[in-house]
Amino acid sequence: MAKPTTDESMFRKIEGLVHEEQHLYGKSELADHDQVRLEEIKVELDQCWDLCASGMLGASSAKIRTRPRYVRRPSSSDISSNSG
Repeated sequence: MAKPTTDESMFRKIEGLVHEEQHLYGKSELADHDQVRLEEIKVELDQCWDLCASGMLGASSAKIRTRPRYVRRPSSSDISSNSG
């Protein structure tokens, strides 16, 4: 059985991901593996926010639906290129 996610554990996960994201953005240049990790972090953060927004913290993760790992949020450049 999946372990329920608590508010505190989710906060720690988000805090760690944001810290790692800021560290990567703080580099003057990103290696290929850093860029890949940055995309992974963005997806993981989106999944965390989905979980928070669902109001299902504390529920079994088997009952919770978040976006798949391959879906990423649009970047500001994606949005600006679509506004015609």
